[in-house]
Order: sequence, then C-alpha cells, then structure tokens
Amino acid sequence: MKKVIALSLGDLRNIGRDLILSISLFAPLLLTALLRFVIPVVNQYLLLNFDFNLTPHYPFILSFTLLLTPLLVGTATGFLILEEKDENLLRYFTITPLSKDGYLSYRLLSPMVLSTLLSFVILYFTNLIKINHALTIPIVIMAALEVPLMALILGTFAENKVEGLAISKAMGLFFAAPAVGYFVSASWRWMAGIIAPFWVTEAFLHSSTFSLAYIRAIIIGIVLHLVCMFIVYRRFTKSSE
Repeated sequence: MKKVIALSLGDLRNIGRDLILSISLFAPLLLTALLRFVIPVVNQYLLLNFDFNLTPHYPFILSFTLLLTPLLVGTATGFLILEEKDENLLRYFTITPLSKDGYLSYRLLSPMVLSTLLSFVILYFTNLIKINHALTIPIVIMAALEVPLMALILGTFAENKVEGLAISKAMGLFFAAPAVGYFVSASWRWMAGIIAPFWVTEAFLHSSTFSLAYIRAIIIGIVLHLVCMFIVYRRFTKSSE
C-alpha cells in the first residue's frame, strides 16, 4: 500500500507540472457541465429557430462523451508511461519489491478506476436521459477498458512526448467508428465494429432494455477490447525489456 501511495503522489506531482495532463483529467468534469447546462440551451435554440429537436440524439451524445473520458484518461496515462520510459524507470521497477508486473498493474488499473468514477459522474449528473442503472454498469466497465488500451498504444509505439501527441491525435480517429455506426443506416455500418469503441456506443443505445442487441454489443465489445489489450500488452512488454 505504501508503494501505491508513493506512486500516486508522484503522479499527482507530474500531472500538476504538465498542462496537457492536467487538462486531460479535468476535461471530463468540464464535459459534464457542458452537457448539463449548455446542451439543453442549444436544443431550445435549435427548436425555436430551425424546428430541429436534439433530444432524440441525447443517448448518442452521452455515449460519445463516455468514450471521450477514457480517451483523455488513457492519453494522460500513456504520457506518464512515456516519461517513465525516458527516465528508465521501467527497468528500475523490475528490480524493486514492487516488480515490473506490480508497476504495470498499478499504472493500468488505477486510471481505469478513475475513468469509471468519472463516467458515472457524467451519466448521473448530466441529467440528459433516464438511465437503466443495472444495464449501464457493464457499458462503463467496457468503456474503461479503453484506458489501458490507449495507454499501452502510446507506451509501445511512441518514443517521446512529441510522437505520443501525434499518436494520440491519430487514436482519436478510432472514435469516428461510433459516429459511423450511428449516422449510417446501410448494412456496411457493421464494418465499423472492427474498432472497439463502436461497441460502447452500440451497447449504450440499446441499454434501455435487456435485449439481444444489448447482449451482443456487450459480449463482442468486451472480448474485442481484451483481445486488443492482450496484443498491445505483449508488444509493450517486449519493447520495454
């Protein structure tokens, strides 16, 4: 426990010194305020001036925000891993009582917990739609799997923060998959399902009832996330040896 506390305090210091990391962690709270107070005003404006009702699209907007939270937290975690790679701390942890596996467990699991908590804040404080509590929990857990996936991709394929910033922007393109699935009605929309974030939105849009579509999205989404994580994790551990 003392080792975890020490690592956590070190992370807080690093985050406080880095503007990008600070923004990444506080952005979900800003998104919550935006959804709670700004979106209803925008909807009222669209109704009065363009006779366009945004309300039917609230579930998609909320599901997309659920994806932005792990993207931001995962990016921040990836940058922390890059800093530690630059300072050769990964090799140092290998010979400490914490061990490399213990370090990676902390580094990947703690931001997942943070992302999960922030996601619940967004869901229950935005007050945009009525939430099915029981069916939402697996979706939030699936979305949280994006955190270690994003962090490991950065830690594996970036050599420094500049490359990490470029890769993080490229990873943002993955999150176009849910938009394709939502706005495209043709059967080829399912091609977007090869990208993991697609299934978070798909599950959320069917979370009002315990349906076959919901079950399918949860199972495929979680399995796909775990497979991707396993592949990238093995690549990361080999590259850091």
